[in-house]
Amino acid sequence: MAVIILGKEREGLKTAVVNEVPVIHHKGTRLDDSLNTKGKVCTSLTGSISSNSSIMHPLSADQVELVLQASEKSASEPPSGIPANIPKTVSVQDFEVLESGNNTWAGKDLKRRSISVTSSQSHRTIHVKEPSLEELAAKGAELRNQEIWVWGNGKRGQLGQGDILSRPSPVIVPVLLPHYILSISAGSQHVLALTGSGQVYGWGNNSKGQSNPSDFLAVVPYPTKIQLPRGETVRSILATESASMMVCDSGNIYYTGVESSTKSRLHCLNLGDLQLPPQVQPTSLLSAGTRIVVNLRPMSTYTCKLVSIEKVMLDQVEVVSHLISILFPGSPNSKLIKKLSSPRTGSRNPLLEVWDSLESAKDLLSICVQRSLRCYLMNDYMSTGLYKYTAAWRTVCGELGWRVGNCISTDSLLLDSHQTQHQHLIVDILISKFSLLQKSIKGQLELEQLVLELFKLSEKYIKALMELHTKVQDGKHLMDKITDLMGLHQSLERQRQDSEDTRSFWKTSGSKLEDFHISNRRLVLDNRSQPVSLAGSMSKHWIVLMSDILLDIGYGIAVHPLITVWLDTPPASGSANKFEITLTMPEETKTLVTSSVALRNVWVKGFLKAIAGCTSNQTNGSSLPPVTRNVEYEFQKGEFKGAVYKGSMTQAKMHGKGRITFSDGSSYVGEWRNGARNGWGTFFHTDGSLQEGVWRLGKLSGRGKLRMADGSAYDGDLVDGLPQGHGTRKEGKFMGQGASVYVGEWEKGVRHGYGVMDDIMAGEKYMGMWVAGMRHGKGCVVNSDGIYYEGNFVSNKLTGPGIMIFEDGSVYEGEFCGAGDFSGKGVLTTKTERFEGVFHGNYSDGMKFNGTVYKIAAPGTPTVLDNSSKIQRYTVITSHKWVSVFAKFDFLLGTQNPWEQLAIAINQNKALSTELVILKLHDLDYLETIPDISQSNELRWNDFKEILRYLSAASNCPVHPFYLVLQQIVNCFNISFGGVRSHPTLLPHAKDELQYISDKLYASLRKLFPSLPSTDRRAWITNSAEENESMMVTSNSLLFPLLLPSIYPTLFHLYIQKEEKLDKEYWSRVLRWNKHSDAALLTFFDVDISPWDLPVDRRSRDELFVDAVYALQRLKTTFTPGEKLDVVVEMFKAITGESGTSQHTWSMDSLLPVCMYVVVRARVLQLGAELAMLSDLMDTYLFQGEKGIMFTTLQAAYTQILRENVFIN
Repeated sequence: MAVIILGKEREGLKTAVVNEVPVIHHKGTRLDDSLNTKGKVCTSLTGSISSNSSIMHPLSADQVELVLQASEKSASEPPSGIPANIPKTVSVQDFEVLESGNNTWAGKDLKRRSISVTSSQSHRTIHVKEPSLEELAAKGAELRNQEIWVWGNGKRGQLGQGDILSRPSPVIVPVLLPHYILSISAGSQHVLALTGSGQVYGWGNNSKGQSNPSDFLAVVPYPTKIQLPRGETVRSILATESASMMVCDSGNIYYTGVESSTKSRLHCLNLGDLQLPPQVQPTSLLSAGTRIVVNLRPMSTYTCKLVSIEKVMLDQVEVVSHLISILFPGSPNSKLIKKLSSPRTGSRNPLLEVWDSLESAKDLLSICVQRSLRCYLMNDYMSTGLYKYTAAWRTVCGELGWRVGNCISTDSLLLDSHQTQHQHLIVDILISKFSLLQKSIKGQLELEQLVLELFKLSEKYIKALMELHTKVQDGKHLMDKITDLMGLHQSLERQRQDSEDTRSFWKTSGSKLEDFHISNRRLVLDNRSQPVSLAGSMSKHWIVLMSDILLDIGYGIAVHPLITVWLDTPPASGSANKFEITLTMPEETKTLVTSSVALRNVWVKGFLKAIAGCTSNQTNGSSLPPVTRNVEYEFQKGEFKGAVYKGSMTQAKMHGKGRITFSDGSSYVGEWRNGARNGWGTFFHTDGSLQEGVWRLGKLSGRGKLRMADGSAYDGDLVDGLPQGHGTRKEGKFMGQGASVYVGEWEKGVRHGYGVMDDIMAGEKYMGMWVAGMRHGKGCVVNSDGIYYEGNFVSNKLTGPGIMIFEDGSVYEGEFCGAGDFSGKGVLTTKTERFEGVFHGNYSDGMKFNGTVYKIAAPGTPTVLDNSSKIQRYTVITSHKWVSVFAKFDFLLGTQNPWEQLAIAINQNKALSTELVILKLHDLDYLETIPDISQSNELRWNDFKEILRYLSAASNCPVHPFYLVLQQIVNCFNISFGGVRSHPTLLPHAKDELQYISDKLYASLRKLFPSLPSTDRRAWITNSAEENESMMVTSNSLLFPLLLPSIYPTLFHLYIQKEEKLDKEYWSRVLRWNKHSDAALLTFFDVDISPWDLPVDRRSRDELFVDAVYALQRLKTTFTPGEKLDVVVEMFKAITGESGTSQHTWSMDSLLPVCMYVVVRARVLQLGAELAMLSDLMDTYLFQGEKGIMFTTLQAAYTQILRENVFIN
């Protein structure tokens, strides 16, 4: 008695059935005596059919332990008893084994119990992206990257090392390295290995044919293939004590042994006596003592045939790949093939490229076989590997066919003298693997016949699919697969024919075209067989159209790459009905003439097919060549002679993105239009200089950058490659010879107009007018010695009267010729004296004076404020500064529809920003939408806030014109008044320039927002949510929040310099007074604490008015006057809001002392500079309200602190 187990695997449903059926048995104990539990039967069964694990047996003295190392699962891991498609929550206890005495197998008599297993988790549909060919090939290569390690007793050759020696340490079985091993099975003294191609290898004891029944030696010392009847592929193997069994995809079971009735030691098991339904076939075997368990299940012969053909295809590919690897000396049977070169072309041998494609096909088919292992039923055909990955297979076959065609076209498949020794291997492969008859094999052409068989790899698979199509109900998807593969087969046949035609052409072309004979080139048309002539030529030309070039052979040979050829077919012309084909190329145009429409159509079709083939990666699946292509072309004449262009072309003209490298080494990278540089691009010169920016009609015009060979750089507006408009130029290296920075106006490449020059090495900054690159007109200078002077310049020389202020505060008004150099009449005012007369020499070294000296009654140091009426008389008025910056912005908004022009400018800048990679664009969608407030003529509180929000977003968006003008203005301001040459005398200039910038930008923005009031009109707006909150709309209230954060450090530094003396005195007092307790400070400032009812500890410090102190400290974290005033208001609210003061009436006399205490405890650095800056930048109307009173109180507190006695008694 034996047991047959029928296992049916479904999602959430598994059934196990046991019937008493005689199968095969040996003498010994019964199967049920060798098994302790019913559960063990099912566990062993599921483990035996796992393709990713090996069958492990107890070791005896004569046995060997084998470990199959695979990439997906370690062999040391015990076999899983749960199939992959069964949830892991299902255990062996879910099976129940039923016993039945019925020997007939009929559906109505079959007793079956099933246990349904459901999951509490909800089902989800997951759409998985189809893996690419590269991913599949990589996974297949990883799958095949496995090794079999053996160790132990080897006296019967069971270690597979080619000897009968024992190995105490693990060693590799080398013969099986090239194969994809699915499983191994060990007998008593022999081993079987099943490959992915359905072949079985055996080695070890062969006394009964168990290792190789066709080999009559007693020992097989290394793995040899067991020969099965042709067409059989194995799905499962089992090695028993002294026999081998194999289950084939056909349903046959083969076993080895010696029987008296026959000399053959390979036998086929007859299952006919079991009366099985035709759809039931064996799947796997299991040894249990002296009994064999056969696992049966319903199967579809059509699906099994597909699986078998996949294995056959893998076998064919492996055999041909292995053959090619041994055809070359130095690397037999190895994947490390020597890259031999063709002596004629210097390129890699085409046959080795075929080997590369076969390796890819082998990896893909391994994945397909792995996927198909559990496909048995009719509907499982859709899950088989090759059916699933048809697209990848088509790609592999297309590449393989093309490379085989390369071998044919170059006639490189003839065996060399050293390769003829393998001729018998090729013949054997043709007969055994591809079923060719001996008589059909041609001498000397065996290798060509073999590789031609690769064109037919898919034939049997297509026939199997067509047979399957007759049995399925809804075969639309299946027919699509068949059509796809039929198209592949036809395409491969065309490739074969094209290759043979090319070979014939090269044989008749002579040595004249030998230089063009390369493996991947195919003949398309030849005017010797398809007549066509060259228009306008007096001599006869030989026209040959290849797959990648057009050859025009006359007195010489003209070669035209097809990727740079554009085709046109004008209508028939003349009485002779000449049918023309116009070929447009980058440097010339040729016209071909045919005698009939049919001939023209033949050539046009050939051109289109060949050009489309050259641009196959650019066509997006279209059969027609693209109008715009990525090409590589070397110019032979004209202005670009010797230059190489790589990039986009349209109708034979450079158009789009591209790079051109000239013969002298210079190059241009960027945009092209109609053959000329147009758009954003960079020109690199050989001397290291470059031109980068917007090109128009081949010239740099617009925004751009220049870098000179000496390291100088320019960034700004350009016209015809020269600075024109506003720009910044940096020369030399910092603190190096000739280092300087200039920002201002340019004209035809020279400084012209208003500009600021910071000469780093000379130590002076000039702010004034320029003409033809020289200082000419009004201007002022600040140098590193602390001297400020202003006057009129003529050709870089100061002439006429001017004003000069020295570092010690002395002021000179009169004639001078430079910093501290007197040259005529003037008046010099010092701390104690006033000199009137004629001056000569230098102020600090040998000044000469002839005139009158007056004593000053009340000595004092002249300050900038004292001379505010005198300075700025010889400087450029603010309205003449930065003209180009404002003019460009005004021109953009000066049209009838400024929003439309703004949108155009944003889109143009967007195109450039993708090249510049400036910054991530923020709020772009919001900025591209015209706000509703742009159409309103009435301004409300919410409208003003919306305008401010829009401008804030625009000021942070690199592609918005407002951002660009704002950045330029900020850069101009910081260079003008910042840096090491910052001087307090420049403060009046900075205030005037800031106000002018604010008014000028405000006037421009009124074109976008008409509801904004003019600067000469007072307009109040009130917050409807809070009636007490109102403000006057001014240019400063709108633009200071956008301008001041960027220029604040520069501007505030000027105020620090101006208030330096007072702030130094203020800070010394603050440091001293903060050493005292709160009680001492309150007493010192005469603070009446009765309104607050505060507990004052005689020793406590920093414990009173904490909120007010913290509020005042926030003054350093704000930028705009409005924010700073809010801080002041918050401080006074914190003072008056202390406990017990809500009903108190405040006066200046009571608030001032408390404010002084808060100021001292807040320890705010440069408070005098902060208050002076706030006083200058506040709108005048704010001085009249509550905020103005509070600010005046704070100013009074600061002033009083400076007047108090520094010592506290």
